[in-house]
Amino acid sequence: MAKKTQTIHKLSKFKPGATTGAKNYSGIYTAKMALRGPLELVKIVQTGVPVSDAKKLYSHYKVDEKEVIGYLKVSVAKFKKWKANHRLSSEESDRLVRLARLMAAADALHEGDAEAARRWMESPKSALGGSSPLKFAQTEVGAREVEHLIGRLEHGVFS
Repeated sequence: MAKKTQTIHKLSKFKPGATTGAKNYSGIYTAKMALRGPLELVKIVQTGVPVSDAKKLYSHYKVDEKEVIGYLKVSVAKFKKWKANHRLSSEESDRLVRLARLMAAADALHEGDAEAARRWMESPKSALGGSSPLKFAQTEVGAREVEHLIGRLEHGVFS
């Protein structure tokens, strides 16, 4: 039980914009990079990510709070009632980690410019059928396509 608590504590200690290696990632995705790997991240998701990490994410990227809440698929009223230490369900945590992963990838694409990453995520893309990456990534399949698009752009492939 102590190890589980330490892992959770490690996750909530990370600050947006923390640096890991050569790239700058924000909030909870930094925790994933700093921990031992995906197995530990799975445990964190199963245990539940603190609501405060969702707040760190939308604060760092200046994403509309309601966008993030909608992405988690919870009501605004329910989200507002939760205290900072409230733990998201595993499904909500999984969605938050997915969003953080995509925001970190967009941030890296824009060389650490969080504002540019946010604008890119919110802007319609023809490669996504006119949808914004943020809207398109509401499912895991959509999120993977957004990651593929980012990968193509990083490698200079016109998309």
